[in-house]
Amino acid sequence: MLDLCAAPGGKTTLYASLVGREGLVVANEINRSRAAVLADNVRKWGTGNIAVTVNDPSQVARMQGWFDVVAVDAPCSGEGMFRKSEEARSEWSEAAVGLCAERQRSILREAWQALRPGGLLLYSTCTFNFTENEEVLRDFAAWAADDLAAAEQVPVEKEWGVVCGSEGVFQTFRFYPHRAEGEGFFVAAARKAADAGDRMRMPKPQRNPVVWAEKRAVQELSRWVVEPASMRFALAGDTYYGYWQAQAEAVRMLAGVLNVICSGVEMGQLFKGVLKPAHALALFPELSRSAVSVAELSREEALSYLRRGEVPAERFAEGMNLVTADGVALGFAKRIGRRCNNMYPNSLRILKG
Repeated sequence: MLDLCAAPGGKTTLYASLVGREGLVVANEINRSRAAVLADNVRKWGTGNIAVTVNDPSQVARMQGWFDVVAVDAPCSGEGMFRKSEEARSEWSEAAVGLCAERQRSILREAWQALRPGGLLLYSTCTFNFTENEEVLRDFAAWAADDLAAAEQVPVEKEWGVVCGSEGVFQTFRFYPHRAEGEGFFVAAARKAADAGDRMRMPKPQRNPVVWAEKRAVQELSRWVVEPASMRFALAGDTYYGYWQAQAEAVRMLAGVLNVICSGVEMGQLFKGVLKPAHALALFPELSRSAVSVAELSREEALSYLRRGEVPAERFAEGMNLVTADGVALGFAKRIGRRCNNMYPNSLRILKG
């Protein structure tokens, strides 16, 4: 699945949960600073089936017919955010609406190239106006012509408050703040016709940043996960990563074509054959807790840890520890004699509260 305009990642993480370990979500964001936030949220989610890329949609479109589902949560004028954001209200203008609509048309056409015949297209905005929603879909339908087909109808319960409609073959859904929980939102769904005639075409890889791990490294990495037979391990630079077997080769191919900044589960680095675990590994639900000592902290101790404050050494076993609170993994800490190194990432520490 391709989430083409993915930051900050709320939909990406939902998609990742839905596709499971047999699926792969490619979460793309053109803005590098927003992509960094997206990557942080992906690591926190911990599912290990997401690759974050930083590319222009035209570059992603070169992967013709590669994706079963393409979601375009397009940049928009943000009318759905008016209720909670003064900035959204002050920045709105008719000219901005027109510019957004032009951009949305372009992004949709690029996204279409990457969708396989029979695949599902999802288009969404957080705005209300006809210009950025139904009119964009109408123009797109005229461009796609017979290659566009209706998707199966999605049943919607009346009590949800969602306003359903249609624009040509697209089924549409409008979420108004006074009718449904949350802010304003528009989404539409259709399919690429099964006989659209496109065939899968992958650009020739320009590089090979992912190298499969050697046997000795695999032995060490395997003891850190619950189901090592379901995973494949790779080295990128000096860091090891874990991928679900079902999509490992797809990620390797992807990394040769697009700019991948985060993928799979960051395992960490090996020093003299022993893994120094990355923070992301602590958040991976399939981490084997038999591989490391577990230190359960009280609420007050956990808050101190999350602020990167001092943690009492006597609460930890000698060596590496998985830090937990109420059974939930927070990160790692390492005890060396009478002191304990707090390994929680400085960039994620609690600053207030």
